[in-house]
Amino acid sequence: MFGLFDRFRAVYHLKNLVSDLPADSFLGNEPDMGCIARLAFHFYPVGTGGLNRHQDPFDYHQITVPIMIMSEKGTDFNEGGAYVETADGERLILDDTCEPGDVIYFNAECFHGVERIDPDAPVDWLSFKGRWITLFAVNKLADNTAIADSKDVEEVYAT
Repeated sequence: MFGLFDRFRAVYHLKNLVSDLPADSFLGNEPDMGCIARLAFHFYPVGTGGLNRHQDPFDYHQITVPIMIMSEKGTDFNEGGAYVETADGERLILDDTCEPGDVIYFNAECFHGVERIDPDAPVDWLSFKGRWITLFAVNKLADNTAIADSKDVEEVYAT
């Protein structure tokens, strides 16, 4: 309807080329190799938004996970944000060095999550204040058993 896949096709092309796949893999109207591209818009509201430390499936469909930053730390929220962990366990907070419109590609095997957004702020479900991203996902179909599922490695936030 909004032509979003056409607008973001280049993001998927780079994701696929890094995975040594044809650029248009997964971008059709029908599943391809048991997977299909999806756009997801995530909102992490102040006072409550967060995501458990986890590891995404790393396979032919996804060697890298691209996200686009849609909010600004210091304006839309002040504390917390997405992180990836280095091999020595150091957390790199992505939102500390990025601004709206930046697309970040990170290794799907890296442990990552979202530290609680402004944890001491009151929750206001009618506010748009918080952290927003676009996730350029390639999801496996439910019957695709060749690819593992995501794994929570530390449950911090109630599901």
